[in-house]
Amino acid sequence: MDPAIVSAFNHVFLDPTLWLVVLASALYGIFIGAVPGLTATMAMALMVPLTYWLDPVPALAAIVTMEACAIFAGDIPSALMRIPGTPASAAYTEEAYSFTKRGQPGRALNVGLVSSVVGGLFGALVLIVLGSSLARAAAWFSAVEYFWLYMLGLSCAVVIAQESMAKGIFGMLVGLLVSTVGLSAVHAEARFTFGRPELFQGVDFIPAMIGLFGLSEVLKNLLGLDSVQEAVDATAAPVRLTWRGRAWSIFAEPLRLMWTRPWASIRSGLIGTGIGILPGAGADIASWVTLAVTRRTQKGPPMEEQAALERLCDAGNANNAALAGAWIPALVFGIP
Repeated sequence: MDPAIVSAFNHVFLDPTLWLVVLASALYGIFIGAVPGLTATMAMALMVPLTYWLDPVPALAAIVTMEACAIFAGDIPSALMRIPGTPASAAYTEEAYSFTKRGQPGRALNVGLVSSVVGGLFGALVLIVLGSSLARAAAWFSAVEYFWLYMLGLSCAVVIAQESMAKGIFGMLVGLLVSTVGLSAVHAEARFTFGRPELFQGVDFIPAMIGLFGLSEVLKNLLGLDSVQEAVDATAAPVRLTWRGRAWSIFAEPLRLMWTRPWASIRSGLIGTGIGILPGAGADIASWVTLAVTRRTQKGPPMEEQAALERLCDAGNANNAALAGAWIPALVFGIP
């Protein structure tokens, strides 16, 4: 066996300090990811100074654990409140929230949890086996390739528009218009700032996302426009499960979904890893692209339960596979 793999196993399984660091990082990542507006990037910036006091292996484990947990935890407010916790969760917020309106938020969160784990393991396997080769391929990308990659991400946002493609195109154009607010990157000229110094830095993605998703949901609830929901039987007696029953209820449906669609799971992992290795791209673009691919290959109504679960599964798989892929240029070239 490769000595590097043996050394990694010894570090991971024989060092109790490492497990304490991993546990603390996981709790921190889940908290940050579950709070709308606090992203994995922000959590990373806050954690990096603390890692200077750790040995290299625990420091790296802390960052990897925190990032993976934060990306998954972004699904929690997406499913419960229709507010993405992280940008990577914005693509499938409607699918996740549709189960909460049915009184079944646990189904969406279970699928998100299991698919995140599977996607992360798939990306890690690709990182171990093909890391250096994929990094060299990523170095071939120039400005032209990146332009078409971002165009692909924007077009995917239009493709998955549920009501009409015209509304999707209009929303994309509004987003592009908002992104031009601030100082020009080339000439440092103010654009659409209306003389307000606060807008010189542009409109940040997080406030825009909270405003578009969170504020609209709050107003809908205040105005009573979201009162049409499927009835939930509140008189049914709660079912008490053993720990084995709880574990089975969490893993059964997502694993069955992946077992019946193995090629879709592999495809999602490959898309996520491939996009993750490109500097400047990330889990959010991987989610949009995978969601569009899954929707184009599906049959039946878009918001049918099975179709929504498949999109949740594939997108969650892709955005966590992208995290492992993002470490390839970081470890090989030192490019975040």
